[in-house]
Amino acid sequence: MTIACGMMKQAKIFIYDEPTSGCDKDSMLSVAKLIEEQLKNGTTVLVISHDFEFLANTVSRLWVMGDGKIENVLNMSESNKFLILDKMRGGRELDR
Repeated sequence: MTIACGMMKQAKIFIYDEPTSGCDKDSMLSVAKLIEEQLKNGTTVLVISHDFEFLANTVSRLWVMGDGKIENVLNMSESNKFLILDKMRGGRELDR
């Protein structure tokens, strides 16, 4: 409902906080399509998420935060999944 109200008022920016939390695959695709459409219409979209796969397939720029600070800014077109995951972990090795 909130999204529909914002779209009717032609909001210039949308902020999504964990938009895929609890979503099944079809719902995730619907959210991705909605964001894609908003971007095509010139809307600024900020997505806050821990869902790496969703982010990797949806956003053009990724800001990695840690301890309340921006640690890295990555252009998705210039990055691969391994680099992105490394930056999201802060360069630390994964526990095995």
